[in-house]
Amino acid sequence: MGKVYKLLVNERLRRRREEPLLLEMAERAGMADAPRKTGAPRPKPREAGLVLDLGCGTGFHSRLLARAGYPVLAIDASPSMLRTARRFKAAGSIVYKRGDLLAPLPVEQPASLTLLLGNTLSVFETPRDLRRALGHAAAATRSGGLVLCQVLNYERLRRLDTVATVRHGRVDGRETVLTKVLQVVEDGRVLLSLTACRRGKSGGWESFGEVSTLTPVQPRALQTAARRAGLRPEAVWGSHAKEPFDPAASVDYIALFRKP
Repeated sequence: MGKVYKLLVNERLRRRREEPLLLEMAERAGMADAPRKTGAPRPKPREAGLVLDLGCGTGFHSRLLARAGYPVLAIDASPSMLRTARRFKAAGSIVYKRGDLLAPLPVEQPASLTLLLGNTLSVFETPRDLRRALGHAAAATRSGGLVLCQVLNYERLRRLDTVATVRHGRVDGRETVLTKVLQVVEDGRVLLSLTACRRGKSGGWESFGEVSTLTPVQPRALQTAARRAGLRPEAVWGSHAKEPFDPAASVDYIALFRKP
């Protein structure tokens, strides 16, 4: 699904919505390297250390931070997503690697800022696996560094029951329609269904799909797992604009942690 997944992302609007928070977090993480005297110039982004993008997908967040001058290590378990990410031209330094959050990560130097965004933490089916994943993320983050987590607000999704998104465009020159459906099922988990229909070379349509399940990560469970991983809570928001989290209305749950 790597090639067609990019249809879901309006990068211009998403960049406008998410980039300010990511750059603020990257700068804040870098400022923790050493106290800055009053009036002293801010450190250059590259002096702030590594940004680690875990579950990077097609590399959207990695490209934002690399464009701003931060060195990025982007890790994902999906070869398809990594192949797609590598096709994008990006300013700055990004290294892509394949890795599994349930195992020690292929990180040679600890990160100043570690990102766990999108559905990354919702693929783990048990609290134990969630703790393991956060533990490996914490181990790859330097002392004083920040870990930024984002999950869907599953309480809002449970009330809506179903959320569907449809996008129409061209992929590799072929007309393509991609449908993404989030459906709450009987056991309380969320079925994530991606279906792509594209026009074949003969003019007819062909389709393919991918189905996975997301485990609802509740705010309390995320906070507990993070503390057990040795992370200290710093802030909670309901959006990238740092709006207060509202269990009934916020689309996202965003939590910021620091590694002591």
